[in-house]
Amino acid sequence: MMGDGREGSDAALPAAGPVARGVTRRFVLGSALLLAGAGHVDAATGAAAPPSPDRAAASGRLTWADIEDLVAFAEVVVDGDPLAPEARQALADHVRERAARHASQEALYRTAVDLLRRLAATRFAEATPERRLELVARHRLGVTIVKADESVTDEVRAVRTRVARDLVAAHYGSPAGWRVVGYTSAFPGGCGDLEQYTRDGA
Repeated sequence: MMGDGREGSDAALPAAGPVARGVTRRFVLGSALLLAGAGHVDAATGAAAPPSPDRAAASGRLTWADIEDLVAFAEVVVDGDPLAPEARQALADHVRERAARHASQEALYRTAVDLLRRLAATRFAEATPERRLELVARHRLGVTIVKADESVTDEVRAVRTRVARDLVAAHYGSPAGWRVVGYTSAFPGGCGDLEQYTRDGA
């Protein structure tokens, strides 16, 4: 029984389902530069490291169900399209590691999970792709700046300005995200091909 997702689980993160397009890259690429973060990827192969049974417990009260909801949220705010397994695993690792190291960040993640489940009336990852997109758009959860004249709750403000921004930055700070913006090196900031910096871009 899934319950509220707080019970421990060692299940692997499932593949993404289809997500309707609706959030543009312009907001994403601008927001991604505000923070830096990277997921855990095997240095030898460049592939996402497989989860081990004890890793879910490493993030304290966050479970795989919580992480799946956060990754599903990230898929909407990053681009509206399904992310590749490597990118999803990098996000899951980022969330797990940040929550394990910073109690305040774990609390923010739990705030986001609780809000998303309340809005969706189910686990966010189990809502239909259209429903996820509609909820994020309606409540502007992917807009990481709250204007002075906006009236939002502290909970929504935290999800928009802290969690959404963190997840976007984590994606674009990972190898999968760097490839989206044109870098093909094995790790963010590395130079995989000197010619890409010297040849004519025309």
